[in-house]
Amino acid sequence: MKKIFKSENKKRTEIFNIIKDNLETSTSHGIPNIVRNKNWIIKIIWTICFSVSFAYCVYNLTKSFEIYFSYETDTKVTNNRLASIDFPTITICNKNKFNLAKNANISNKMIELKNFYIENFIQLTPYSINVFDILSYNLFYDYLQNPYYFKEAGFELEQILLNCKFNSMICNKDNFGKVFSPLSGKCFTFNFKMPIKNSVYPGSEYGLKLELYTGLLDKNYDLIRSSGFLIFIHNSSIKQFDILNGINLPVGYETDIVISKEHSKKMPYPYSNCIEDISSNDSFDSELYRKTLKNNGIYQQRNCLITCVDEYIIQECGCNPIPIDIEQGCNMTMIFDCVAGKYSEFYNSSKATECQDFCPEECESIKYNYKTNYADFPSPFYSDILIKSNYLWSNNSWNNSTYEDVKKSVLAVNIFYDDISVKMIEESPSKTIDQLVADIGGFLGLCIGISILSIIELIELILRIFILVITKKNNVHSKDSLNI
Repeated sequence: MKKIFKSENKKRTEIFNIIKDNLETSTSHGIPNIVRNKNWIIKIIWTICFSVSFAYCVYNLTKSFEIYFSYETDTKVTNNRLASIDFPTITICNKNKFNLAKNANISNKMIELKNFYIENFIQLTPYSINVFDILSYNLFYDYLQNPYYFKEAGFELEQILLNCKFNSMICNKDNFGKVFSPLSGKCFTFNFKMPIKNSVYPGSEYGLKLELYTGLLDKNYDLIRSSGFLIFIHNSSIKQFDILNGINLPVGYETDIVISKEHSKKMPYPYSNCIEDISSNDSFDSELYRKTLKNNGIYQQRNCLITCVDEYIIQECGCNPIPIDIEQGCNMTMIFDCVAGKYSEFYNSSKATECQDFCPEECESIKYNYKTNYADFPSPFYSDILIKSNYLWSNNSWNNSTYEDVKKSVLAVNIFYDDISVKMIEESPSKTIDQLVADIGGFLGLCIGISILSIIELIELILRIFILVITKKNNVHSKDSLNI
């Protein structure tokens, strides 16, 4: 029994000596001095210094881990100059939706609607804009009931496009596609086909120049609040929603729209909840997300937020104020009795904020920023050129039109880049895994002198103790065998 006890003590002593030997020769700072010194006062001083240094190391490492796992990002903004740049897709919509000279039935309907609303609704509110909104919605509702009827009454491109130049080259109606919208009527899109057209130089001569005719207005027929064109500037892959980011082009003016391209890239999960693949149903688990994707082909958060409002109105009122077909539409009774109040209720409640949870941002987006300036158009001299060249009117009976008629129905717009460059806004992790490892090594080395080789020393210590224990066990088994 005594032999076994002595053997165990001897083994513990040998293990202690191995540990002591490793500590005395350790590459870490402080520990060898604590172990080697015989003077207790010096030992205590070294222990205090080591403890303070170790605590400082732990504090900084904790901060580094917190920053890394908070998934914060840094934003880098650069301006990348290019040899050429994609020109945006341009959609134009005449605010005067109907060519009354083309369809007598529409003309008669306009007179009926005007008389009806002036007689019946103008007494209900002192605000003329409310009367006009009611009239506009009624026209929209009629469109849903008779879409073919209204499409046929709209202006054709050859009737509104007087002149077109792109990159100093003449363009024509073959460069445009036709789109229909209940809110904007018949619209036309430039630069929608692949390959997408590019701009190589900045300036108006190397962009898109259009001269457009709105049609002459008549107070008895044209039930619109303002005349001119709506123009939408968007990426070719995006289906543009009506009234979103539309630019008003007034008649009697030449409008310069100076554009610049902005490309944003956000970090995906876990840094944010943005969507990387905006064409996949599986990118986000939300009915609103999937419905937006189905309706538009490509997901955009702003379209999803609009869908969220529409779904709330459908749920509360049983109809959609901006539907695709008449079955879903709200008639005027529903608008007055339910829809108007529910819109106000929605935006004054937490429901508007809740939509954000079901409509995440896109990780990557392209936006066109713009600034505008205006000049009087056309001059009397250029007006004569327009009239006599027969580009202005689709019918020869208009050839004797006056300068005043031209001024009231014609506009010009120039869309061009001010620089052939892209503003890049890119997010990157505030702390990467490489930086985290560098922090760990830096603080351990600075505070207590530990490095990767110190880990090897620990492995060596464990290995030596393991070999000692195994050796002792084998010796015991050998002695037992001899005794037997």
